[in-house]
This record gives sequence, structure tokens and C-alpha cells, in this order.
Amino acid sequence: MRPFVILLTLTGIGGIAVLTIFGVLIDGGFSPYNEGIILTKFSDYQLQKYQEENSQYLNLVKITDEDLAKVPAVKKLIEDSLQKEFPKNRTGQVLSDIDTLMKNHNYYAEILAKKYFKNPNEFFIRYDVEPEVLEEYPDAVRVDFQARYFEFDGEQYGYRSTRTYLNYGDDLAMIEAYKVNSPLDPSRHTWAELTEEDLENMPTLKEAINNIEKFEENIRVQTGLSNAEINSIQEWNEGLGFGSNRATVVGSLMEYDGQYYQIGFWIAYIMKTRNKLILIAAILISGFIIMPTTITLGSTFYCNSIYPVECMSFSISLIPNFRPFVDTVLDKEEGQRQYDTTPATCNDIFGKPDGECFVKSFEKCEHASIKNIVHTIEGDPVFLYASIDVDDCQLGFHTDQRLDRFSSQVDQTFHSEICTKVELDEYKLTFLCNNEQRFLSLR
Repeated sequence: MRPFVILLTLTGIGGIAVLTIFGVLIDGGFSPYNEGIILTKFSDYQLQKYQEENSQYLNLVKITDEDLAKVPAVKKLIEDSLQKEFPKNRTGQVLSDIDTLMKNHNYYAEILAKKYFKNPNEFFIRYDVEPEVLEEYPDAVRVDFQARYFEFDGEQYGYRSTRTYLNYGDDLAMIEAYKVNSPLDPSRHTWAELTEEDLENMPTLKEAINNIEKFEENIRVQTGLSNAEINSIQEWNEGLGFGSNRATVVGSLMEYDGQYYQIGFWIAYIMKTRNKLILIAAILISGFIIMPTTITLGSTFYCNSIYPVECMSFSISLIPNFRPFVDTVLDKEEGQRQYDTTPATCNDIFGKPDGECFVKSFEKCEHASIKNIVHTIEGDPVFLYASIDVDDCQLGFHTDQRLDRFSSQVDQTFHSEICTKVELDEYKLTFLCNNEQRFLSLR
């Protein structure tokens, strides 16, 4: 058989094989999450809190068995939620003034200094304050207390506050305590054991501990669904007056049989048909590159008879990216794999987020997405995503904490929020979501 015929045969086989593999990957789209819905069943405590926080947006709709008959997947999730007990809150919170917060920090730093033979000041890190903050608050300082854990009465806890700035804004801070998910590691974590006497000197921390498991949290159940099922539920949701997109509408609540529920749609990046065709064409072209490149490894002369001298390196550069497939084989963590394969239109080729790109897209109500990774003090990754829904110019902010072993979240999973505003500064994007701020670092 002539070499040219062999080339065409091998190229055809290579192209078909590559197309088959990518067809499987493309079929579900490069989705950061499995497509589906999540149902939230509100506890009495969280219902009251939600109604107070969203009173101006509240849209309560009573649904019947007849309504649920149209969406069996929703009905099944409601039935599943009824089989579960409301979990207790894992994080205890207390509102404190800044002076009390710093007294707590300083007292605990003294205890840690004795245990680790250090100066108490070594447990504080002072950071540069952003110029725009100093313009408004010239005396502002930013101090981070590095001791994030403690032990009391045989239990290990996380300890944190919502404030690192001093002489900035109001004089309030939230002190939080929570039981850690995994035992602390002496080689990685810094902590000391506190006594009853110690807590008498740190009354707000004691109160935070007493507030753990004091009230009931919401129940969340979820399921993966086909695109057709998702569209059907979306139409049903719209019929209830909860919006025409897949985002959870602020203030939307369903009442069924005396209980209160809310539906959220899982994030799904759906590749448009046009983009699929473009990608398929690229794969076919790549197929005509892969096999000649393979032959090149055995015969440089043969390669040079078809392409220029640099054909080998150029051909290899056009080989499709099999990373998602390889990651699956190598058992890479799901959260990391999904972050790696999730498109972000406002991240450059090196993965650096471009905040200006995202803000300009939002101002024009154009589709855009951006992502970044932050790490906890233990080194665990937390994946952050933000996107713009062009249907109603709403912002979506998504936090994936599945790899955060010491997360204070009850379900330690991902959370999605609808945001109404985004602001850009040199260091971060600030999102306003349900009257709370969320941050996506640009570093």
C-alpha cells in the first residue's frame, strides 16, 4: 500500500477516534456542575430570617398536588426532604464591637505565645490598606489574627471574625465559632486549649460557643436532570411567577402542605450548537494533524515531505486537550477538575481574572463569566465563579467549597446567589448579593 494511502487511512481512523471521544465529552457540555435542581426546605428560624431580609421582594405562592403532578422531579425532592430532619446550626455567631474583638484576640494571643514560645505579636499580620480605603479613612489599618482554632472541653473549634479593618466604617464585627469537620493537625494548625476561666475573659467567644446547634438550618436535597426536564421545570417555575431564567429569584417561596420551599437550578454551561460545530470542525482538522505527527516520530523525512520543517512542534500544539478525560482517569478531585474545565470569558490565557472585562460586560448586559481560586489558611481551595445572565442582566455568584475540609457550611458544597451590583477596584470585584457583600479576588 502506498504511503499516501496509509496516511489517509490512519488519519481517518485517528479523526474518527478523536471525534468519538470528544463527542462523549461535548454531549454533556463542559459543565462546571451536573445539570439539575436543588430544593430548599425552610426551617422556622431560617424562614423568619429570610422573610425579614427579603420583605420587599417576597413572592409567596401556594402550590397544590395538581401543580406538583406537572413536575414529578420537584415532587420527588419534596418527598425526600420530608424524610430528613432539620440540621442544627454548626456556626455560633455573636455581634461584637471592635474593642471587645481585639481584647479577645490579644487574650488568646497571650495563651498561644506561652504554648509556642513566641511573642504575642507574631500571631498578628498587618497588611497594606488599599489606597481607596485610605482616601476615605486615613487612620484605617488592616490586621489579621492568625489563630483560627481553639479547643474547649474536649472539642476542637474554628474561630474567626468578619473584620480585619480597624478605624474603618462602623464599630461592629461578627465573632464566629464552629466545630471543625476533621481533627486538627499539629504540624499545620495553631491552637491552644481554653478553660472555663479563659472563656470568662472572652465572653463573646463563650456566647458564640453557646449559640452552636441552637437553631435549625434548612434542608437541601438535589438531583441531576436532563436538559428537557430542566426546561420543563423552568417553564413551570415561570408560571408561578418566579422568573424566566434558571436563577433562584430573590424572595420566591412556595408553600405546600404547611411547609415552605424554594427551587434553585444547578449551574450548567451549555455549549451552543454553533460552538459545537466549530469545535467538531477543529477536531476533524486536528485528526488530520495527529496521525501524520505520529508517523513523524518514525520518519522525519516523511513529515518534511508533507509539511514545513517545523511540522512536528506545530502539529503537537494542535492536538486536542484531553485533560478532562485524563483527570477522570487519574481521579483528580471533582471540584478542581470542574474549575479547570469551566470556561471563563474574562480570564486571560494564563487564568488571571480580568475585572474590567466583567464589569464592562455587565454595564452592556452582555454574557460574561469570571473565576478564581482562593485558599483557606489550611491550604484548601475554594473555587469562585461569577456570571452574567443576559436575559435579565442579573449577576450570579457561585462558591464551591467541596474541597474545604474545615468549612463552616453545613453541607460543605457549592452555593449560588443572585446579585444586583458589582464594583471593581484594583484588587477585587465586590458583589452585592441579598444585602451582603461577596468578593472575587483579581490576584
